Amino acid sequence: MGSHVCSKCQRSGHNARTCYNKREVVDKLKEFLGKINNEAHSENKKILVLEMMSFLQRNIRFVHDHEHFSNVVRKKLEEFAIVNNWRLEEHYKKIFKKSMPSNEIILKNRQL
Repeated sequence: MGSHVCSKCQRSGHNARTCYNKREVVDKLKEFLGKINNEAHSENKKILVLEMMSFLQRNIRFVHDHEHFSNVVRKKLEEFAIVNNWRLEEHYKKIFKKSMPSNEIILKNRQL
């Protein structure tokens, strides 16, 4: 029986559906962050953030493999929900497999 080679990382035994090429993911995230940082219009910024969250959902293993990055994503989603009043609960739930805390709980946790 031959060994399966992942089409993303070229290593055997990996599942291409959950595997990722770290360099490609990091480069794409840098591209998203640069566009978001340079975008002045709030609605366009929101569109870019939503596109980035969809990208992260497609590369969910990357998020969970990097704890610090995962915490940053969680905090940014919470921040966008409070500061910009963006409805990001579905993205939060898909990425973290739990409901986003209420704004009151988020604000309380940030004051600690």
